[in-house]
Amino acid sequence: MTGFFFAFSIAQEGWYREFMFPLLAFFRRGDFATQFNSIFAFIVIIYAIWTRKKLPLSLNMLVVLSILLPLTSGSVSSITRYVSVIFPLFMSLTLFMIGIKNKYIVLTIIILLHFMSYYGWIVNHPIAY
Repeated sequence: MTGFFFAFSIAQEGWYREFMFPLLAFFRRGDFATQFNSIFAFIVIIYAIWTRKKLPLSLNMLVVLSILLPLTSGSVSSITRYVSVIFPLFMSLTLFMIGIKNKYIVLTIIILLHFMSYYGWIVNHPIAY
């Protein structure tokens, strides 16, 4: 309809998205949501590095691509949404949690944190995008 093949990339500029090196996407803006999502992405990257030897190469590539591709857009605003579907990370986390003695306390805390993550969505806060 626009006559321009890359019109979708120009539309992304409204959300501060532009193609860039993935590590430059962290801490680009000073608001709370960007800072939180940047720290969250660092924690996920550290966890992915920690579990790399427990997963086969194909699942490691899936994890790396699922983390780095959203970061090439220059924004970490939706990194929590992209990480939520990286199932190999959660498989290794589940295997780790099976061996914990007080796993029900940890699971309760995780469920409460998950419900708290909906608060931003309810009050229309940018951290929930």
